[in-house]
Amino acid sequence: MSEGSPLKDSAAKVPTMGGAHIRWIDAPKTQQNKDILAYIKSLETESRLVAKAAFNPMKIPKYLPSLYLVEAIDGGRDFCLRLMGNWGVDILGENHTGKLFSEVDSLDVEWRCQMFRKVIEKASYMFCLTYVGDKDSVHKVMENLLVPLTDANGEIKYILNSFSQVPGRVDDYETGDY
Repeated sequence: MSEGSPLKDSAAKVPTMGGAHIRWIDAPKTQQNKDILAYIKSLETESRLVAKAAFNPMKIPKYLPSLYLVEAIDGGRDFCLRLMGNWGVDILGENHTGKLFSEVDSLDVEWRCQMFRKVIEKASYMFCLTYVGDKDSVHKVMENLLVPLTDANGEIKYILNSFSQVPGRVDDYETGDY
């Protein structure tokens, strides 16, 4: 994805990053991400940021399988997977908890790192659709809610990702019709 990729232009062409696709959207449509966003908003401080210590995943237990938490290392130069739900393990085929992204060849990490860096840069929760492969076949398309979480010093150090599979073909997502 180029640095100038639009964050809110729904008519924008889907950028390609390392064989995967990402498309920024304005708001979540899945019930899962709406529920998690409501929970996150209940934890916001005056800065609209949420402390990792305040986030209690047991408040949203039915969504635990589709959550993962990454830690920004060295300001976002690398990331470490700190928590990975069962659905994430199933999709990737292995559990990468505790591993640096730079050390995992099978993750196709560059587009993921760019996505997380954008959340750190904006210092706000963001939403996107992600999918892997070409546009000529059916894929697993995920709606993602990306939430920056702060450490004890108030610095963004973690990013929570809630992913929710949405039905249909890749082409359905270029127009936002899902």
